[in-house]
Amino acid sequence: MDRVLTATHRGLAMSSLLETTPKVFVDEVFRPMMAYVYQDPMETTLPDELKEVVHATDANRRRSLGHIAMEELLHAANLLARDEERLVEAIATYWDICSVATDDIPWFIDHVLDMKLAKKAKRQLLQCVAESDASDDAKRDFLLAMMQTDSLSDTREQALKHLVTMDLVDASAIHALAHQLRDKSKRVQRLAFTSLLSIAPEMIVGHLESTLMAQTMGLLCVLNQDVPSQGDHELLGRLLVVYCTWPQQTMQATCSKLLALDAYPSPVLQSLVRDHIRRLVSRV
Repeated sequence: MDRVLTATHRGLAMSSLLETTPKVFVDEVFRPMMAYVYQDPMETTLPDELKEVVHATDANRRRSLGHIAMEELLHAANLLARDEERLVEAIATYWDICSVATDDIPWFIDHVLDMKLAKKAKRQLLQCVAESDASDDAKRDFLLAMMQTDSLSDTREQALKHLVTMDLVDASAIHALAHQLRDKSKRVQRLAFTSLLSIAPEMIVGHLESTLMAQTMGLLCVLNQDVPSQGDHELLGRLLVVYCTWPQQTMQATCSKLLALDAYPSPVLQSLVRDHIRRLVSRV
């Protein structure tokens, strides 16, 4: 109990110091404490206390503290370069304390990628982020950025595997999945394929502009040829119907959208288009 009270009082004291003398807090408290927790994050309650301080302050100060914490992380990364397990723990500590202060995820990802982590270490980092108590938006943004920017296909695949456990009805997630249909890795392509087909067609069509939707429809049908499945074929059929009829249900709009699919010589797509045209004709 005494330790809990001490930690609570220390957190309150740090918050008070930040509000009254921010420069003193940064130079004499925040920087040295961040440097310390990066070295031994599991040996102290300081990460929780620092996290409370960062969360409690205003957005501008949170952003500044996030950048200062990154400066200290980069110093720690130089010291821990030969010990990737501890380096991953340090990065995870930064994420735990400062994810709420990191409103520029690509900036954070760029620094992480500059650390040249090996495949195993990147897997560990993805796991740490996915299991953290950061907001779903922050975790999704991190995983999406890793999926889209990392050069290792294994990292992109692992990021996507974590993503599919989250809510994918989000414009950025749907756009990213559509982009990964072109991934160099067949495994990543397949994961993106199954992930997109798990989303309601109305959500996909609603979040992708017309040109990208036509490309996505074509690529999905091309990928379906690699591993044919009746269930996937039916899902693609539903997606085609929604694509052709939403938000406009005029014959002219439908024909324009069907013509946009001509660029994809896929037997699956041709079959779906023929079925749809047959249904249209039967209604005339």
